[in-house]
Amino acid sequence: MDKFPGLDPYVKIFRVVLLLLFLVLALRLWYLQSVKNQAYLRLAQLNAAHTMPVIAPRGIIYDRYGKVLVGNRAVFSAYLVQSEIRDRDYLLNRTSTLLKVPKDHLVKLLKAKKARPFDPILVKDDLSLDTVARIEEQKLQLSGLIVNTKPVRVYPGKSLAAHVLGYIGEVTAQDIERSGSINIRSGDLIGKTGVEKIYDQYLRGINGGQRMEIESYGKPTSIRGYSDSQPGKNLTLTIDLELQKACEASLGQKPGAVIVIDPNNGEVLALASYPNYDPNIFSLPVDPKVWTALQKRAQPFLNRGIAAYPAGSVFKSVTLSAALEKGFSSVSEVFNCPGFYKLGARTAKCWKTSGHGRLNLLEGLVQSCNVVFYGLGKEIGPEILRDFASSYGLGHKTGIDLPAEAAGLVPDPQWKKRVLKESWYPGDSINYGIGQGFLWVTPIQMANLYASIANGKDRFEPHLILSIRDREGQEEFIYKPKAIGSVPVSDKNLSHIKRALREVVARGTGRFAEIASFEAAGKTGTAENPAGAAHAWFVCYAPYKEPRIAVAAFVEHGGHGDTVTAQIAKEVLNWYHKYRVEGEKEKEDAGKENNPLS
Repeated sequence: MDKFPGLDPYVKIFRVVLLLLFLVLALRLWYLQSVKNQAYLRLAQLNAAHTMPVIAPRGIIYDRYGKVLVGNRAVFSAYLVQSEIRDRDYLLNRTSTLLKVPKDHLVKLLKAKKARPFDPILVKDDLSLDTVARIEEQKLQLSGLIVNTKPVRVYPGKSLAAHVLGYIGEVTAQDIERSGSINIRSGDLIGKTGVEKIYDQYLRGINGGQRMEIESYGKPTSIRGYSDSQPGKNLTLTIDLELQKACEASLGQKPGAVIVIDPNNGEVLALASYPNYDPNIFSLPVDPKVWTALQKRAQPFLNRGIAAYPAGSVFKSVTLSAALEKGFSSVSEVFNCPGFYKLGARTAKCWKTSGHGRLNLLEGLVQSCNVVFYGLGKEIGPEILRDFASSYGLGHKTGIDLPAEAAGLVPDPQWKKRVLKESWYPGDSINYGIGQGFLWVTPIQMANLYASIANGKDRFEPHLILSIRDREGQEEFIYKPKAIGSVPVSDKNLSHIKRALREVVARGTGRFAEIASFEAAGKTGTAENPAGAAHAWFVCYAPYKEPRIAVAAFVEHGGHGDTVTAQIAKEVLNWYHKYRVEGEKEKEDAGKENNPLS
């Protein structure tokens, strides 16, 4: 007879539960050992070993003739490694004295950094040789303070071409998330703007270092190996360094931009923007005084060459293209300019208040007569003007290899209704005809537009990269010109437009840019600005018959384009003719003289 008959069901349940628990544990053990084996093995290896990094030097950036635009220099840097510290107070006191860093700051660094005990914490960069020698002399007493060398970015031209080159900075959590790259880690330096950012994956290289085994308490026990760093790739840009200097000198301290493009392939030979900055200040921790002084400038980090502004009269070439190609006017049509244009109760003035009198269509462009283009804008209408502007590349990013390029704005009635909740009026159309109103363009777009008129066929993608090579000189990438559009007019109408643009410089509003030995064709522009003085434009190409360059000069609040920007363009054209056209000819002639077989 069972002494505890009432316990049988509970024993059975207990046995079942116990069996299930063992089964779950067995399954879990199998999962950890078989399915997750590699993942946990990798974590264990990472916890058991640590690499003291050796930072790879970034690739060098050259101009088109092989001149260094961006390089590197080695600096000594001091780090604290918590797992190596034996006497904390002594170390912090001596470090504070040697490096002239407040002890409170050192304490904050150790507390603020959420790093593993063996991760080095940067204390100070760019140590003097004397300081390094004093640290090495006391090395045994300064356990936990180490000195390492690292490459630092150097921009020999300082602010020269700053908006093209960009600068580097420490990677942020957002940078890591956006990149999705396993090669970017906290503390790394990456390109923040310019080509430093666009081509960062090529320039950065791969860090090396000394790999150490770490015990369970975080103390290094032995060296497991050493890996060499791999330097980044070298870039050759389309930029002509000497031409870049000439463009920046011609712009001076006027806020604006100067761009020079080869109309035959889209190569950007120069891109100047002012106000600018010195990228060297970001190579090491930024001096607060330098940063404060920089902030007093008007948007020094804005690349005005790829920012959007009202177009003004440089847009009249687009209006003329639409008028000729769609048959709204002809070269023989005669207009009368009394100095104003009447539209209902509105009186829209011409820039020449006394009027231009009687003049034909092409002369209207030569003299930049607003009355002629008011009428054309009204007749052509916003949809056709939109289509021609778009065909010339306006309203779209050009695709230049720089970050933060603006697309500008090419408006139409649908846009106005959607965005402003208003109807399109005839007054909007006459403004459109002279490049005013809602239209916004960028200097790079206008340079590219006139470059396409110059070559008479293709509109190329503007680009800054020529080639990417490794340290042995092996080519990894060579840029090939990319046509992204074509001129939206017939050869016959294009010849009329080009002839008128030549006359603009020869005797019209752009005559301040005329150079007898280097004939240019182009257009002035004065873009009204509700926020202040008008913006000044001048866009041209030269030489007229066989174009080699297209130039866009823009000055914020510069007033009339027939003076300030035309003069800037003239200085650029003069330099290019003297040093690149005549200079090349002299070298060629000298080569022939020295060659007995020529």
